Amino acid sequence: MARRPYLDGLRGSAACIVFFGHLVLAVFPGMVSFTPAEIHFPAETWLGVSLLSWIWKGSFAVCIFFVLSGYVLAGFSQATTLSLPAQIVRRYLRLAVPMLMTSAIAWAIMAAGLMRNVEAAHLVTHSDWLAMWYQGFEPSFWGMAREALYDAFRNGRADYNSNLWTMRIELIGSVTIFLAYACIRNPAVRIMAAALYLAWSYDSYYALFAFGVLFYELEWQVGAVVARWLPSDRGREFLAAIVFMIGLYFGAYSHTPDAMVAPWHPFFPRSLPTTASHMVGAVIVVGALLYSRSLQSMFGSAFGRYLGKLSFVLYLIHIPIICSVTAGTALALRDLPYGVTAAIAIVVTVALVFTLSSLLYRTIDVHTTALSVRTGKLLDQWFPDCSKRSAAPNIASP
Repeated sequence: MARRPYLDGLRGSAACIVFFGHLVLAVFPGMVSFTPAEIHFPAETWLGVSLLSWIWKGSFAVCIFFVLSGYVLAGFSQATTLSLPAQIVRRYLRLAVPMLMTSAIAWAIMAAGLMRNVEAAHLVTHSDWLAMWYQGFEPSFWGMAREALYDAFRNGRADYNSNLWTMRIELIGSVTIFLAYACIRNPAVRIMAAALYLAWSYDSYYALFAFGVLFYELEWQVGAVVARWLPSDRGREFLAAIVFMIGLYFGAYSHTPDAMVAPWHPFFPRSLPTTASHMVGAVIVVGALLYSRSLQSMFGSAFGRYLGKLSFVLYLIHIPIICSVTAGTALALRDLPYGVTAAIAIVVTVALVFTLSSLLYRTIDVHTTALSVRTGKLLDQWFPDCSKRSAAPNIASP
């Protein structure tokens, strides 16, 4: 099975959602927190609960990442000839090297005294989220390197880049899938194991990896059932579009203060955690994409593939840029009307993040992927007894 570019397109779109979410938290925090002290304009409140708010719901996008990882890594584990140790080393390098390089940029910015987030939050944007980062410790190169290469995976430490908290979950979820496919060769047993794991971890992010595995294992069976019930291509496309929009509806859910009504989600109980709704939405969105040629064409377009290429480095680099460039721009323009200041800061930030991400993709990410592939193969050459997998085609490189 060939690589599926539409999966890369969805991953790239999810990375943009995380980026936009953090940009909103920095510049228009009231759209997320609904705290009066953080609201600059009345429109922030109704925008924050609108059906379009999935565009900046970072939690929703992170859930999409984990479902996609489960799906792609299941295909990789089923197809690869690499041994289990080589798979784990390859995955670690694929995550850790870009983490180290982007964290080094954050360290350099901080060491140069250019992190202006705390000052900008207090004087201009009034964002409690923006004021959280890069304070209370002195920049240390070795501390940064230890965090990127070890602590982020061990305990989720993320002083130099708050997005690193997801990397521990990503690595543990990946290794769990590698172990499952190395130990369980029977597809029916794998499906049962994934279902049991899902039942056990239903209230954690790890459940999303199990959903991804089930999507991979049951994709053709589910597709056959849908085709039998809906033989018309147009009918299936219409159903997939409706299901996809339902996923976005769940992804747009905001947990509002008790005194505030969420008009578009009236049936969602107050006790429902935002993360739970976003997990459901992510599963629905990925599921709809797998069975819709129209959605696959959209996400697999040239622009979608471009976003997919940038997705990992864009995800890793935007927090340091927001805390330095966005914050610095807001401070420099704070005498202007806030709307003008915010608009200029957003345009400058978006332009810089995409330019820098394109550069980092070409100079770091491409070579990191090649390094991880070579290292996995070399490891099995050095220890040939470890590799006992049979050859099979790959669906995507994790």
